[in-house]
Amino acid sequence: MVGGLRFKGGGVCVFLVKVEVGESRDFSFLQSILINLVARVLNTIQIDINLTKGKMIPENGKTDEEEEEEESRWRSRCQKRTGEDSDRKATCPSAASRLGDRLVVLPDVGKQCGVLAMRLRAVLTLCRPLAPVLVGISLGFTLSLLGLSWVDEACGGIGADSDLDGFLEPVVDRPSTTESVGKAESDRPGRGGHDRDEYQPRIVPYRRPVEKSRSGKVFRPRYISSELGLRDQLLVSVLSSRSSVGSLAVAMNRTVGHHFAKVLFFTDSHGAKFPGGMTLVTQVDERPIWKMFQALHYIHEHHAAEYDWFYFVQDDAYIQADRIKALVDHLSIDELVYMGCPEEFIGGSGGEAGKGRYCHAGYGFLLSRKAPRAAQPYLKDCRDSIVGTRGDEWFGRCLVDSLRLSCSDRYQMSTQRGNKRVLSKRVQLLRPLNTVEIVPMPYVTEGTRLHVLLPLTVHDRVHFPQFFQSFAANALDTHENLLLTLLFIYDPFDAQKVSQDDIFAEVKELIGEYQQRYEDVKFPWISVKTDVPSQIKLMDIISKKNPLETLFLVTSVASELSVEFLNRCRMNAIANWQVFFPIHFQEFDPELLQPDRQAHVATDLSREAGHFDRAAFDEACFYNSDYMAARTRMAQVLANSQSDVGDEDIFDLFVHHSSLHLFRAAEPALRHRHRHRACNPRLSEDVYHRCLQNNLQGLASHAQLATLLLQNEQNGT
Repeated sequence: MVGGLRFKGGGVCVFLVKVEVGESRDFSFLQSILINLVARVLNTIQIDINLTKGKMIPENGKTDEEEEEEESRWRSRCQKRTGEDSDRKATCPSAASRLGDRLVVLPDVGKQCGVLAMRLRAVLTLCRPLAPVLVGISLGFTLSLLGLSWVDEACGGIGADSDLDGFLEPVVDRPSTTESVGKAESDRPGRGGHDRDEYQPRIVPYRRPVEKSRSGKVFRPRYISSELGLRDQLLVSVLSSRSSVGSLAVAMNRTVGHHFAKVLFFTDSHGAKFPGGMTLVTQVDERPIWKMFQALHYIHEHHAAEYDWFYFVQDDAYIQADRIKALVDHLSIDELVYMGCPEEFIGGSGGEAGKGRYCHAGYGFLLSRKAPRAAQPYLKDCRDSIVGTRGDEWFGRCLVDSLRLSCSDRYQMSTQRGNKRVLSKRVQLLRPLNTVEIVPMPYVTEGTRLHVLLPLTVHDRVHFPQFFQSFAANALDTHENLLLTLLFIYDPFDAQKVSQDDIFAEVKELIGEYQQRYEDVKFPWISVKTDVPSQIKLMDIISKKNPLETLFLVTSVASELSVEFLNRCRMNAIANWQVFFPIHFQEFDPELLQPDRQAHVATDLSREAGHFDRAAFDEACFYNSDYMAARTRMAQVLANSQSDVGDEDIFDLFVHHSSLHLFRAAEPALRHRHRHRACNPRLSEDVYHRCLQNNLQGLASHAQLATLLLQNEQNGT
């Protein structure tokens, strides 16, 4: 606020009032108070000074002599107009009465000169300390008015950034784009006296805030990678030039372009035509340092948040794309990685550290996602301060000076002190499903008749009653469409006395009892004499006695065949297409874990109860036509090699001599009771060792065996 006073002697005093931001803009009341106060002080001082000099100066600034002359002239003019009479004194008043309203007359002025001088000294004594205060106030008011416009712009008007946006309107509209930054001050509202309406009070009507709709659709990104924040792994930047972009860059694009997700070619060429399929980024400056700076700036602006690794290489380099991709697979992006072929700086100086090296771009260098972000604030200063002739050397100096990051040809074999040690870290890995292939499958039904084959040796006799009891409950009582055929395997010694002492006599009697119970069901058996009971030799006998469309299920005496497993055998075995080899759940030895248990009780599928035996191939589901085709191919191979049918199992037959799909999966509905296998040493070495391994793994888990050993040591047994 600006105000002023005019002194009685003709002088003028200008004063300014400082008003803090946020106060009222109506200064009239404050202005009147300050003017009245200053006027009273200055008027008193002026009167005292005049009285001290022994003069009285009227408001018009004239002296006494000038006033007397003017009075006499006025009297003469007045008398001429009124005429001389006795009342002229009343008609023409004296100067004292005429000027009484403008002069301050003090009686006995001469006598009070000493008193006024003393009063003047007292007044001057009081006013002298106020002089610096008045000067400071005036200077403060002046500076506050000069900075008032800047303060208003910073505040942004009423309600600009407050929580009252729905109730108050902003007084001044602010520009929203950078194009209006250079606008003249006189063109803006409230500047240079053009517009003062913004300081006038006005009524803003109440407006109810608009509530956001709760029933709107939630925005979902188009790709799941955008929603989960997934990034691509590697971005390759090829540094090219005008002379080589049409030859070397094209050759590199054709050799490595299909190996990487994104390949950018940085070149200083303009207006040239290039083959399709290349992503070109043209640059204005041809200087090496500026080209590297522009490439790094472009990567940071457009792709810093999209990729985990950045690989820079010249277009005349030969790189192995597979090794580059395999390298970044096991490196961490959370650390500063600057890796490549280290080179000494030109002149031997390694930046401020003195020991740094840079990565040569001719061989390519690798940067982690964190490195370009950390170096971005220093690139401009490095461009202006570091002098060099190579772009890769300049970038290496910048990393050494700003981040203390030097080029290295390895990541994590040494420590900070240079000592080599092995870094052991515990991680949890998840192997994703990749290269998933959808295989069309022919249509099959669950009503196919199933032919179950059960080979029995002399060691399997004790387990047969339990198997047959379970088979009758799960298959016969439910009227499953199947046929059970038993294969009694005799060795040459037992086959000679079969008429006097049959080792399977009890088994045959039990079959007769079940034959009487289930009169509509037949249980045929076949006696086989062999000292090497391989699955292929047994199937050669059965396959010749059945038609080609027969669906076989080869099983063992320890199996518990459930209805679910029988149906999956029908569904997963497809003629001329696929064979099925289920992985059964093998129970641990109950006498070892639970010595007090008398009878077999079904256990849960848990780690403490058993395991899925992946080394066993006791069960197999296949069609007779597929077996005969594979067996024919095997016979041709054996005829050419002049060898006999070995002791291979059915799984090896289909692997080596068939082009069908082999489907092998864990089958929770197929369980094996614990039994000790009788391993035949006459079989092949692989089959024999696999049998021994099944016996050892079927005892108990490692933790359970360790607990038993500890208990036995404590008990002294």
